[in-house]
Amino acid sequence: MLALLHQMSAAGPTASGTIIDPDQCRRPRSGIFAKHPIVAISAFSTLEIRRRIMFKVTKRSDNRVDIDFDGPLDADGMRIAMEELLAKSQDVENGRMLYRIGDFKMPTLGALAVEFSMLPRLFGLLAKYDKCAVLSDSDWVRRATEIEGALIPGLEIRSFTLSEAESAEVWLEL
Repeated sequence: MLALLHQMSAAGPTASGTIIDPDQCRRPRSGIFAKHPIVAISAFSTLEIRRRIMFKVTKRSDNRVDIDFDGPLDADGMRIAMEELLAKSQDVENGRMLYRIGDFKMPTLGALAVEFSMLPRLFGLLAKYDKCAVLSDSDWVRRATEIEGALIPGLEIRSFTLSEAESAEVWLEL
């Protein structure tokens, strides 16, 4: 780990969120860095794990959270993603969520097990949001979203294609 940090500091300063090329880093032989060597240094010199998948949660305002998801999701990724979503949703009331899904890959069985183990906390999360706009170019994801919206009381869910992002933003503000 120290060798990895030394190698990254020798590469010079990086902006917050800058992805360091994994080919320029030595891979540790064990731990999470062995599987996912893409790392970034923030402006505060903290080490963040960046996977080849992307699951980014951004709190845009007191009642707005955006999620960007693209790629496969394993158990570790699901755990990190769910914890980040729960943390950033903690103080949300009458919330709005924009969920952008790029290249959707079905989560692994381990990821589904993690999500299932967090269901009680996730049901509590649903009560914090009134509206959720899901952006995806996958027909079946959009159809599943509409069905899910009909099944969850108190949460209005609507799906849009990725090119309809502006319409989704307008709908969330209504």
